[in-house]
Amino acid sequence: KRKKEKKKKFRRFIMSFKFKKKGPPMNLSLNLDSDVIADNIPVQVVPGLFVGSIHCSFNEVGMRNAGVTHIINTSGTPATYPSTFTYLSISIRDKDYSNLLSCIPACNIFIEAGLESGGSVLVHCTGGRSRSAAIVTAYLMSSKEILFNKAFHIVKTARSLAACNAGFEAQLHAYGEMKFDVHRAHQLLLRQHMERVAEGRRSQETSVRSLATRTLTNPLRIKLMVREKNIL
Repeated sequence: KRKKEKKKKFRRFIMSFKFKKKGPPMNLSLNLDSDVIADNIPVQVVPGLFVGSIHCSFNEVGMRNAGVTHIINTSGTPATYPSTFTYLSISIRDKDYSNLLSCIPACNIFIEAGLESGGSVLVHCTGGRSRSAAIVTAYLMSSKEILFNKAFHIVKTARSLAACNAGFEAQLHAYGEMKFDVHRAHQLLLRQHMERVAEGRRSQETSVRSLATRTLTNPLRIKLMVREKNIL
């Protein structure tokens, strides 16, 4: 009997939704982040330099309207319009141990070449959060001679979704501390790494083996694709 009563109550509950008379439409409003809605539109950080997600790379019209001529692609996907834009494709993972520093010289030269040619440069990764933001931040640091916090604030102001992973942030801090010298920044990070290993041995609180394996890796591949009738 109890089961039958429960079934009847459940049916009445369902029927109350099915046959309920429609009232006036509810006045609902939904505030969405414009960065999420229009994520296929390149976001300008400084004049001529844009940042974005992989969705931008498929929006040829949007890139053309923004005046983009050069693209740094760190998403690991093939160039979408190689006959239209000049590409620098870098294979680097969004991981703390990925070697961002080794990418900076090539990216800086590519960005400067694009701007000096009168064009504009888009830097994109997959989500438009970490890798692309880190590369643009590095360029701003060296070109404006400012430290990480100030440079990243410029990027963050333009694209609120920007968020470098902890490893990239540490590398960029070292890059600024060593006056934008990649080699010296690498040395600083290595010295800090060895100090942590030594501290781990003394305290025996951290696995020395795990510390020893946390070294920076190299990008798997850097590839330049120059569009026809365009000299970098």
